[in-house]
Amino acid sequence: MKFAVIDIGTNTSRLAVFEVPPGDGFSLVFEKNYITRLGEGVNVSGRLSGAAVERTLEALREFSECCGDLGVSRTAAVGTAVLRRAENGASFLDRARSLGIDVEVITGEEEGLLVFRGACSGLKTAHEKILTIDIGGGSTELVRGGMNRPEACVSHEIGSVAATERFLHDDPPSARSIEELKIHSTEIFRKTAGEWAWGGDHLCIGVAGTISTLAMIDLELPEYDPARVHGHRLGLDNVRRLADALLGMKAERRREIPGIQPKRADIIHAGSAILLALMEAFGIGAILVSECDIRYGLLQREISRAGR
Repeated sequence: MKFAVIDIGTNTSRLAVFEVPPGDGFSLVFEKNYITRLGEGVNVSGRLSGAAVERTLEALREFSECCGDLGVSRTAAVGTAVLRRAENGASFLDRARSLGIDVEVITGEEEGLLVFRGACSGLKTAHEKILTIDIGGGSTELVRGGMNRPEACVSHEIGSVAATERFLHDDPPSARSIEELKIHSTEIFRKTAGEWAWGGDHLCIGVAGTISTLAMIDLELPEYDPARVHGHRLGLDNVRRLADALLGMKAERRREIPGIQPKRADIIHAGSAILLALMEAFGIGAILVSECDIRYGLLQREISRAGR
């Protein structure tokens, strides 16, 4: 039986199709990702732009066709920060439904818990203390807990697209704007670390495009190689080095760096700054990069709902 999951984010729209045989286990058989930037301008206008909607619907139209061609039996689609925030999100949902895709807009907490569930599914050994970090285009979710036992979740409205539009207007960004982003991010994450009485002895797992891209740059990968990205250890010193370098470059130069998708070059510097502020605020020395993200958590949820 084939299950399809669709994640519609502020920056990226992603499809993953899994083969789920009777009994335990599953395997990824197909995936397709597009940077559709649905959240373009939402931080300023509060509304989805016509161009962003059309880009995303075109991706969903292709996803629907792929699911039909692959014989998918069950499809689940979720929308995250951008659809939580946009005033005209309901209109987008109606148009997506006309394509045969019923998009569920999930809360920040639901998003974080799905990420936590997905990240746990990608671990080879169980861990008693886990922190998952998901830096998206419009929000950042943090969840801590034991193996498959989330204990606390928080969703902050800070992401790579939103931070770029709010703070980093120049190319390259000015020292003042970089400092403003750093102060803003640090205050947010220090508050959470304080509320959680953070001890720093957790396995820290990072997912999603910003962190995967930084791992690719760190590994000097010219092309996406999930087998090498998954499980890569990204240390604080390297994150600091990468953030400093990316923030000091023009977008044109960032597009030339192996590992950075051209359409992500205009926001990856903001994402790196957010990750650096987070790691420093929590005192995290390194994160484990995982490709088992919200898609895998959503798959686990759908398998349970199907009674498998």
